Amino acid sequence: MRLRKKYDAVIAGYTCIDLFPDFKVEYFSNIHEIFQPGKLTEIEGVNFVPGGCGKR
Repeated sequence: MRLRKKYDAVIAGYTCIDLFPDFKVEYFSNIHEIFQPGKLTEIEGVNFVPGGCGKR
């Protein structure tokens, strides 16, 4: 006879990561200067934090 284990807690969820790109553009007055249809926007790197933190 096989005994079943009893659990006192169940942990469920997911992991989320927020990505913040570092753009090479030092100054821009309008977001449309960076993002344009068909244009490739280069970045210097990316920072990431656990999702939901909202801090860099």
